[in-house]
Amino acid sequence: MVDIKNITASDMDAYIGDLSTLLIDCVDRGASLGFLPPLKESEAAQYWQMTKESIKEGNTFLHLAFIDGNLAGCVLLRCCGKSNGLHRAEIEKLMVSPAARRCGIALNLLETVESFALTLNLKLLVLDTREGDVSEQLYQKHGFIKAGVIPKFALSASGDLAGTSIYYKLIGS
Repeated sequence: MVDIKNITASDMDAYIGDLSTLLIDCVDRGASLGFLPPLKESEAAQYWQMTKESIKEGNTFLHLAFIDGNLAGCVLLRCCGKSNGLHRAEIEKLMVSPAARRCGIALNLLETVESFALTLNLKLLVLDTREGDVSEQLYQKHGFIKAGVIPKFALSASGDLAGTSIYYKLIGS
């Protein structure tokens, strides 16, 4: 059974090591998450420390998925801080441990973060992913609409430039 928890900034220190390992494992297996392999543990930990500060500021929310008490995945919801964007947020760093894939964890995390976004009275969720990535099927299955593709957006580990697909989903009323 998957247990999903919203993690506060004060809880983060207990999870930074596991979150760093998760990020490294996903990046090393080709996930496009803003990092290139080999990702150093210090770089991953620094990212999560910066995320902790953003959570503390109140504009970012982290949900973790656990199986039998072990970290299996995560997702971030980063609210827009601009006055004309207070109704929207971006979904970031949706990751599932390679050992826990194909168990519905990513969909469960998406459903959880969307429900949480509704409690914040958000109306629009946006996200991006590498063009052609398997995650596109997940987002489309969950009702996200592809707005378009930005070509040559991200550098890959092989040195190629990959496009990024931009998705959105209207939520709430």
